[in-house]
Amino acid sequence: MVRLRRRLTACLLALPALVALPAHTGTPLLIWPIDPVIAPGQQAAALWLENHGAEPAVLQVRIFGWTQAGDETYQPQATVLPSPPIATIAPGGRQLVRLIATQPAPAGAEQPYRIFIDELPTPGGPADAAPGTAVRLQLRYAVPLFVYGAGAVPPLTRTRDGVGALDANAMAPRLDWNLVLEAGKPVLVLRNSGNARARITAVEWQAPGGAVQTLNPGLLGYVLAGSSMRFPIDRPLPRNAALRAQLNGRPADIPRAPD
Repeated sequence: MVRLRRRLTACLLALPALVALPAHTGTPLLIWPIDPVIAPGQQAAALWLENHGAEPAVLQVRIFGWTQAGDETYQPQATVLPSPPIATIAPGGRQLVRLIATQPAPAGAEQPYRIFIDELPTPGGPADAAPGTAVRLQLRYAVPLFVYGAGAVPPLTRTRDGVGALDANAMAPRLDWNLVLEAGKPVLVLRNSGNARARITAVEWQAPGGAVQTLNPGLLGYVLAGSSMRFPIDRPLPRNAALRAQLNGRPADIPRAPD
């Protein structure tokens, strides 16, 4: 089991073990889609990797089970596998990776996974240079994956389904918030009692009669169905603050958790 206390998003994550000066950045990589799903009745989804760098890239793809209980937790699993798990992509080339479900998800359920894409050192590349010279900084990318069981109606999102009327049967998140202090610093706790994940962006709050304050203008993170997450913030929120955010691309008010 792998436990990481920092939030992992779809953006790239630099591995801290390889740091030297001067250093070359890792291979520019385009990944699409950034939110793959395996829909009910499907056995696989496609993930494309494009090498926008000037050198070949060797990439390893791994898929972990994903759970949350205040922090992110990842578990090795074999219910969804990548094919191929390792690929060499020429400059300007692209590689299709199939995400294959070896068994169906439980009926009506949304199962979350994280795809980790690691750039591996290439033989004869900068990482093999003599001591004291340049070292290549390898990169890790993290992409969410959701798999749906029979009868599930995946949650509608602005990016995937437009802004039309919501399907009354669609799975949906249901968030509330609370504030705690950890080591004297404020931490926003978000709990999701719904049956679908929440991708949380553009978070803001307002005290009664006050101006709107931006808490996080971009991606705050995910809160999985039936889970909770803690997010450190710069300053406490008033107890009667009104919290708003974009959940899966749609505006929503988030109530405070009952005492």
